[in-house]
Amino acid sequence: MQGIGTGLSALVPARRYPAWLRQTMMWVPALGFGALVSSPAAWRYLADSAQASPDSPGAEAAGSARNESTEQPHGNSAQQPPDTPGVERSRRRPLTRWLGRAGGGIAVGALVYGNMRMGFWLDGAIERGLRRVRVPAPRVVMAIAAGGFAARAAVGDKKRR
Repeated sequence: MQGIGTGLSALVPARRYPAWLRQTMMWVPALGFGALVSSPAAWRYLADSAQASPDSPGAEAAGSARNESTEQPHGNSAQQPPDTPGVERSRRRPLTRWLGRAGGGIAVGALVYGNMRMGFWLDGAIERGLRRVRVPAPRVVMAIAAGGFAARAAVGDKKRR
């Protein structure tokens, strides 16, 4: 079914899509993935899943660090004066984290946008190349090839599950 849908969608050249549709197809995924990567909840989920995976390389170190941080230190260290280096570092940390997440979101968004843009360019380049070698119906050939690749990928995914 996936192969048929992909093949049918490949029959229509991307250059014939309305400009608003092309722009939407480039910007919506880019902004969506960028926002997802910038989300603190996404980073928390990734960190938790990395720590929960027993076969990850840093799982043991993360587990021991987590256990040490939950233990209360002995003594009266909870009443540190505000001018100690540890307190100053914790004040700057949220800003640094936010900037890192924002930078990651911008980078991922730019990559997704560039990928979509390159996909539109490749669609036209492949069609021009097929016309250059005098293929009688380049869009039909492209549709059959794209549908075949999508069907094969879907079958491969089912086998892995």
